[in-house]
This record gives sequence, C-alpha cells and structure tokens, in this order.
Amino acid sequence: MKWLDSMRSTAAVQALREALDAGGDIIVTGGSGSSLTATIAALASDARPLLYVVAHLDEADEAIDELESWGIDAAKLPALEVLPGETTPALDLLSERLSLLRRLYDDQVPAVVVAPIAALMQATPAKERLDELVRTIRIGSTLDVKAFAGWLVDVGYTRVENIESAGEFAVRGG
Repeated sequence: MKWLDSMRSTAAVQALREALDAGGDIIVTGGSGSSLTATIAALASDARPLLYVVAHLDEADEAIDELESWGIDAAKLPALEVLPGETTPALDLLSERLSLLRRLYDDQVPAVVVAPIAALMQATPAKERLDELVRTIRIGSTLDVKAFAGWLVDVGYTRVENIESAGEFAVRGG
C-alpha cells in the first residue's frame, strides 16, 4: 500500500528501524488507536519478527484485524481467561494459543505477534511438552481411534458415555 510505504520513509519510522537494526529493544508510546498499529505495520516489513504488546484481548483482536487488512502476517497470543462460572479457560483461546506456539516452535514465525500483557505473564509449555500435548487431525487422514482415545486419557481428558462438561470425550460408532 502506498500510504504504508510513505509511512516507512518517515523520519520517526526510520529512527525506530535504526534502533531495531542496532539490536536494541524499542518501546513505542504516545500513539493512540490505529496509529500504533500502523507504526508496527510500517516496521513489520523486515525479516525479524515483532512483538506488539497491548493492554487487553479486545485491543489484540483489533490490532490483528488492522495488520491483516494491510497484508501483514500477524498472529495473536491470547491470555487464558476463565469466565465467571467456569473452571477452565475458554477452549478457543487455549487452541489459538497452542496453535501459535506450534508455529513458533516450528520456525513459522509471523511478522508480528500481538499479545495482551496478561498473555505474556502466563507460562507456556516447552516444545517437547507441547509435542506431547497437541495432536493435529486433518480432514481425509486416517485416525487410530483406540490410540487417540488413549492419548486423550493420558493428557487429562475423561472418557464418558455422554459428554456433560469440558474435559470429557466420548467414542461413538464402530
């Protein structure tokens, strides 16, 4: 985009780029709304990944939408939140977090990782542990149901006849 190229050539963005090239960490403050995200987009053209820290999950969602609309490869590291009345984190957030960790561990690093402060304060599993905890099932692939059910039990799921809560699974059919 032309305006993004124009922004990349501004003195302020060039100064930030020079600080990054010098190997230092930089902190950008003073902007508001989309201006900070636009600055991140202007800096994201290089091979090095950037970590964009925001205050809350909704800000991370907005930043991801904006970065992707500008053609920037961006991914969110969500904080694991437990909703009122629940005992476990929302599974969609857990899935998104583990998917990003898998990408990072497999050297498929996005240009920008957007993370709320709370997400950075939460522990993440080591690569070896993540390999034990995550299985990818693809459409059209063959699955050994007995082995998969055993793995689910090993990682903490409970096999039941009828699923009533998170953390349970049931096997149906042949």
